[in-house]
Amino acid sequence: MATRTGPHRILTQENSTPKKDFYAYYQQATVGPCSATTPPSGRSKLEISKWEKWRNLGNMTRQEAMKRYTTALDNLVDDWRRSANLRSATDPRSGSSSLGAGDAVAGGHAASGGSSTSSHQGKKAASMFERLPRIYDELGELQDRVEDESKKREELEAHLLHFTRENRAMFTQQIEQVDQMRSSLTSLVQNLEGDVEQQTTELQRLTVRQQELIALAESSVLLAAESRVRQVLRIVQRWVRNRSFRAALVVLVALRVWHFVRRRRLPQFLAQLLIRWLANVSSLDGANAPPQLSNAAGPRR
Repeated sequence: MATRTGPHRILTQENSTPKKDFYAYYQQATVGPCSATTPPSGRSKLEISKWEKWRNLGNMTRQEAMKRYTTALDNLVDDWRRSANLRSATDPRSGSSSLGAGDAVAGGHAASGGSSTSSHQGKKAASMFERLPRIYDELGELQDRVEDESKKREELEAHLLHFTRENRAMFTQQIEQVDQMRSSLTSLVQNLEGDVEQQTTELQRLTVRQQELIALAESSVLLAAESRVRQVLRIVQRWVRNRSFRAALVVLVALRVWHFVRRRRLPQFLAQLLIRWLANVSSLDGANAPPQLSNAAGPRR
């Protein structure tokens, strides 16, 4: 760790294991789990090895990846501090005290050379330590951004879940309404079909009954005679409603009565009553007939 290729050069070596681990943790914390199953084509071995590191993290959460990133960085800082302490403990001035007076000058030159090398390495370590706050700030910003993205993702997931539940409930309600309407229409159609069948059966029964009654009426003598009598009555009623026919009928009856009276000798009061009745009956058509009858009946008295 105290050599020239110490821990302060780990981050500058792309092929180092900590560099690959940092890449994998960073991708896991920002992008998420690796969804690809095969390495991307056209990449170098170094990029493929980094991708394999990222894929080996599996379904690690972003918070866990950030935590491991911070832990690895802390371990590197501890290694840098230990390496600095080790370099200060192995200072060449500790070996110059055991040398003789003849070697004092050589030991002094060696000590001065070692102090210059250690001062150069100390400057590099100091520059790395000066960069640590900025690295921590960047890591904090990255963590804040990841937290914000996580909150946004959770809010979006909650909104999407709520929207999905509402749509599912509405879709379920619409399906239930459609099922109810379908059931109602099915029952209504079945009832209508039953009514149509019942009406058809009743109509067929009435048709058969009507045909039977028609056949019975055509074969019945009594109904035929009744129909004939009704026709005659209708004809007679039409004739009676005719004033000419009614007048002729009255005159005919009057003549028949007159001939009967002339052949028979009736009592005086009966003849007077008959004459008055005939006069009243024929008053509409033959107003002059009763005086003639009375004049004719005078000599017979």
